[in-house]
Amino acid sequence: MKPALIFDLDDTLYLRSKPYISAAKKFLHELQISFKDFSALFKSSRPIGEEEYLRRIRGEISEREMKMVRTRRSFSALGISLTAEQALHFEDLYAKEGEKQSLLPEIQTFLNRAKENGYFLGIITNGSAARQWKKYQNLTLSRWFPADHVLVSDEIGTDKPHTRLYRIAEDRWKLEPYNLWYIGDSYETDILGAKKAGWHAVWIPQEYTKIPPKSQMPFQPDLLLPSVSDLIPYLPSES
Repeated sequence: MKPALIFDLDDTLYLRSKPYISAAKKFLHELQISFKDFSALFKSSRPIGEEEYLRRIRGEISEREMKMVRTRRSFSALGISLTAEQALHFEDLYAKEGEKQSLLPEIQTFLNRAKENGYFLGIITNGSAARQWKKYQNLTLSRWFPADHVLVSDEIGTDKPHTRLYRIAEDRWKLEPYNLWYIGDSYETDILGAKKAGWHAVWIPQEYTKIPPKSQMPFQPDLLLPSVSDLIPYLPSES
């Protein structure tokens, strides 16, 4: 039986750098702040965003607080001080820019090949239901992932890396852990969660992904690859 391929969404199927940088340019133009190193701003935002998201998962802060704090911290790291209202306005711009994005051609090629060869394709994503389903619609992900093959943590009531989310996926999709491969960019939420659940895991870190020291990595990924498209050689066309 062919393995089931289950994907993370953000920074795995599509990259957040383009909408983030586009939103930052518009935002700072509105504030009449001269700034040029938008790549550095985005890179500084990723580990901060990861830290604040993990705090949100632990119940220490709300979704709104997470967004406000991560943006204020990220801009502050590059010398730009924001009010809470300004930070939330940036988050609104970021969300709107995200609605304009599309999948990279090489990822579409991979998904087309996997679908044509009969692989089960699914998504497990952390985040608010409204925002993640909006991305699903805007990225036209229904071409590869039927709606019943998508799990959003907000709707389930638990987040990656909690094992319960993976068990719900197994039950809903009638699949066994040994045949499930999870593909994601984050060690803390994607790789750790999948391995704890007994799944296989493919780690595709981005250049700005937080890489924990090996002493803090109780599980190792089964594969470490540069991009989703590099999975193609691992997809035999026959069962």
